[in-house]
Amino acid sequence: MLDGFEKWQPPTDALTDEGVRSGIIVLDANILLNLYSLDEDAVQQWMAALDRVLDRLWLPHQVMEEFWRNRHAAVVYPVEANQAQSAISRHIKEIEDTYRHWSMKRRLGGGDQRISPMELSSRLREAARVFSDELDTAIDSHNERFSVNPEDDAIVTALRNRLTGRVGIPYSPDEASARRKEADQRFSRRVPPGFLDDKTTEGADRGKSGDTKYGDALIWMQTLDYMSGRVGSESSPRHLVLVTDDRKEDWWQTLKVPGDQPIRMPHPGLVEEARRVAAVSYVQLDPASFLDAVARVFGGDFDSARESAAPAPEGRIESDRLDRREFRIARRGTVHARGILSDDGRGITVLEGSTARVRQAPTMPAHAKALTDRLISEGILAEQPDIATSDARRVFTRDYAFDSTSTAATVIQAANVSGPSTWVSTENGELLRDLTSDSSSIAGVHEAADDEPAD
Repeated sequence: MLDGFEKWQPPTDALTDEGVRSGIIVLDANILLNLYSLDEDAVQQWMAALDRVLDRLWLPHQVMEEFWRNRHAAVVYPVEANQAQSAISRHIKEIEDTYRHWSMKRRLGGGDQRISPMELSSRLREAARVFSDELDTAIDSHNERFSVNPEDDAIVTALRNRLTGRVGIPYSPDEASARRKEADQRFSRRVPPGFLDDKTTEGADRGKSGDTKYGDALIWMQTLDYMSGRVGSESSPRHLVLVTDDRKEDWWQTLKVPGDQPIRMPHPGLVEEARRVAAVSYVQLDPASFLDAVARVFGGDFDSARESAAPAPEGRIESDRLDRREFRIARRGTVHARGILSDDGRGITVLEGSTARVRQAPTMPAHAKALTDRLISEGILAEQPDIATSDARRVFTRDYAFDSTSTAATVIQAANVSGPSTWVSTENGELLRDLTSDSSSIAGVHEAADDEPAD
């Protein structure tokens, strides 16, 4: 009764453990990229876990393509520390405003007040500086361990010997073109994985532009090519284990259980295709489940790595976010801007948490001043002090799409500046003006330079 219907059955620990013990282990690109968000102990534990399965570890060429394409962003952007700094600043301002409003009503009512708004603000900012110093230390540690130069990068060093000879070959140009056409056909029928990366798919609210939408599909195709090529050989594996931090519904299905935690299992289409094409049972694991299985089968202490592999907060770096170039420049002065370039390269969506200058230069055009005033009145730009310097700055409280990259840069810099000469690609460090001749290069995020406004 159960045989032949495995795609509808949640995987058992026995199946998972057997897959980890004897199957081929494939890592998604996000597993490698997330190493840049971990402390040194967690990284070492991940390497120890990979060493347990090293003889059966294999990576599709597309995984390494995505790793190298997105590695620079992971190196230069300690995402969680920067996001925490922004959140602390925002919440302190909210506490101050709430207390000040309550204090005014309290005085009008004749009530006693044990602490003045000014004293509360001073205490809050002193506490915030402690948090800020801790976060700055984390950012400094990140910068010491990771380097844009691969030769000086701790993650590349750790992975180099382990992955050499364990990466598949790329498709030829003709084969890659044919596979992308095949992926388009799969997306139109909602065949997993990757159909939610296609902007034309219903429900794909975070679809990608250009060829980046094919990433998941190509990883899956290359994996099945590799596995099917081993069918019938003496070393033919019976199990395929894919480890991914992707959480979209084109990888997983979730079964609701009344009164209990929902059960998450691989998309049934993946289980069925793996059995039909490669004659293997398919096990799909998130990072924490993989580490748990390795500990059960081979032993070992992976507590630090497992804690970091728990369901990620909103700011965790994921390869699908990196494909969209959703990252910011490191803090410099009061400007800390990030944005997604429009498909035509003319406009840019500045993302929530980006900052802008308050002091306006005489060169700032009237239309940009008027737009700034409107953004303030609509609550899109809110003034917040920098918790580290107490300097005034404005913060984007939500994403805002500018029709012009120059208008966006002018509002952010509070001075008359050119967008193409201000926005810089975080992928390769080139100015937008140098990328506009290549439409595929500019369909991503660019970051604002931090020049002082002219006076």
